[in-house]
Amino acid sequence: MNVLVIAPACSPNSSGLALRVFNWIQMIKDEAHVSYFSTYQQKNPYLTPHFYYREFGDDWTSKVTKLWTYYKTDFSGAPPLPKPDIIQIHTPYFFGLKKLFPNTPTILVEHDVNWNLLKYDLPHGPGVKKIPFQFPMIPWLHWRAKTYEKKALKESDHIFVCSSVDREEILKELPGLGEKITIIPNSLDVTSYTPSQIQGESVLFMGSLSYSANRDAAKIICEELAPRLPHIPFQILGSGVYPGPHPSNVHFLGHVKDIKPHVTNCRIFIVPLRFGSGTRWKILEAFAMQRPVLSTSKGAEGLCATHEKNIWIENDWPSFAKTIEKLWNHPFLAGTLAKNGRELAETQYHHKIYAQRVMQIYRGLLS
Repeated sequence: MNVLVIAPACSPNSSGLALRVFNWIQMIKDEAHVSYFSTYQQKNPYLTPHFYYREFGDDWTSKVTKLWTYYKTDFSGAPPLPKPDIIQIHTPYFFGLKKLFPNTPTILVEHDVNWNLLKYDLPHGPGVKKIPFQFPMIPWLHWRAKTYEKKALKESDHIFVCSSVDREEILKELPGLGEKITIIPNSLDVTSYTPSQIQGESVLFMGSLSYSANRDAAKIICEELAPRLPHIPFQILGSGVYPGPHPSNVHFLGHVKDIKPHVTNCRIFIVPLRFGSGTRWKILEAFAMQRPVLSTSKGAEGLCATHEKNIWIENDWPSFAKTIEKLWNHPFLAGTLAKNGRELAETQYHHKIYAQRVMQIYRGLLS
């Protein structure tokens, strides 16, 4: 069986989408012949023997078209590709590449329900802020993006989502798609993450500041959490620049090539998210490295985690800060939480658990 994976990037240390693509190929490469077509990165990730690359720029015609769709539709100049048995497209942004393979079963992988993501991201994005009349512009921008995403979902032969939350969100809008939606959680090779026994000397948040939900989380740290705990050092790991002032106990590490040493050496891993969609890779990696995780309900959305057993959940900032101090000062409590998180990663989020389920879907499409 020949499977062609189409995605912007495939990397263990880039974006959440790139990490899901990386782990997905890891999951199926022993079960199928996998080729990878990248629309962003030029280097072969060395997971597959067949690698193709073409970056699709935006000329003026493409930009005009995107005014009406939000998503890209111009894919002229695509490289000649051998016809696979199945194509799997990660993100509706590149769903238009389906036209290169007529009559080939097409799977759309929804890393999140993008229309949920855009509810917050559109009004807070740098481009939209420049528009002088944001209402009714923003509702219209959201509507056209949602319309295109729903069209892509209907035209797909199968859909993979990360959680039951995402599945139910799609079915609220498109109730007839239940038969072709399968939940394959974000999952990773847990054996490639070493559990840490180090107590650690920082509170760590991880996420690119180019994403508006992560910028909001950084703002929460700088304005709500760190000022309440001036004796505790906070670290924020990820690309981008934080635009505002920050307390002296908050340190921005920027983008790093390997996040593992930083996660290994933190005492508490926090996810103070108020917005977003999908499930958080950052939590799975913290679980796999046996770090205690403190999150909001939104941050932990879609994960099979249990409050006070393998994750701690707080939704107001005074309580969130108090829990940081509690976990900071009680290593046994933090260690128990961390140990249970690692066990959850091993039993629920190791990617090999889902390989046969995915292959069964592939075979069903071909039959």
